[in-house]
Amino acid sequence: MGQVSLPEEIIKKYDDPDGSEFLLGELDGNPLSYQKYARQYFEKEIALDAIKQIYNHQPLTEELIRTLNPDISFFHQMGDWQYEDPNGGDDEVRLWESDQGYFCCEKNVLTDIEKVLRRIKVFYETGSYDNLDQVE
Repeated sequence: MGQVSLPEEIIKKYDDPDGSEFLLGELDGNPLSYQKYARQYFEKEIALDAIKQIYNHQPLTEELIRTLNPDISFFHQMGDWQYEDPNGGDDEVRLWESDQGYFCCEKNVLTDIEKVLRRIKVFYETGSYDNLDQVE
């Protein structure tokens, strides 16, 4: 980290030589600017009140997250429920490699597609994680 020096010819040639204005321009501290960006980029309306709560560093509650994205699996993301095979190990398993990748314990990976589909069906029908551990 530290000061970045760009070649003089690049600075003279481009209005935004390092691309920071293009990449970070929507994060100007104004919730309205981000709402406009999100409307264009995601092609959907995001409640200004929800954006303001984030800009004001309010806690990320389930209600707030579902306001931003009603399709997100909040409890899974927050770790309240996860599959656990009692016969599985604690060795880390890499599930994908894009970006920073994702690792989890071997005991938290369900490889039986039929069991996966049965759990998905129960969650779809109930909207709850409450009984997923009992699904065979």
